Amino acid sequence: MPILVHFIVAVWVAVFLHRRRWQGAIILIGATAVMPLIGRLIGMITEAGGSVSFPLAIALSVVMCAIGVLLYIQPRQIPSIRCRQCKYDLDCNTTGVCPECGTTMPQCLARQSRANAAKRILEAESEHERMVDSNLREPERQPSF
Repeated sequence: MPILVHFIVAVWVAVFLHRRRWQGAIILIGATAVMPLIGRLIGMITEAGGSVSFPLAIALSVVMCAIGVLLYIQPRQIPSIRCRQCKYDLDCNTTGVCPECGTTMPQCLARQSRANAAKRILEAESEHERMVDSNLREPERQPSF
C-alpha cells in the first residue's frame, strides 16, 4: 500500500510541474493505465492474492486521475522579463539595457518589454483621466469660518 501512495504522489507532483503541457497529460494517462497493473503485481506478491489489491488499485486509479486532472488544468504563471546576469525585473524597461548591471537584452525581449511598458502607461493614463474627471464633477467646497 505505501508503494501505491508514493506512486500517486509522484504522479501528482509530475503532473503539476508539467501542467497545461502535453507531458503532463502523457504522465497522467500512463500512470492511470499502469496503476491497476501495479495493484495486480502487489496482489501477486502478497499473501492476500490479486482479488483484494486489484479493486483497490482501480479505485485509487480513478481518484488519482480525478485529482490529476484538477492539477493539470491549473494555470501557469506568466514569467516576468528578468536580466540574465543579475535577475533585475525588466518589465517596464524600454531601453534594452539593464539599469543594474548594464547587460543588453535580446531584441525580442526588448520588444516585449516595450509592449508591457506601453500597456502599463496607457492604464495609468486612463486611471489619471478618471481621477481628474471625478474631481471636476465634484462641486467646490467653500471654506467655513
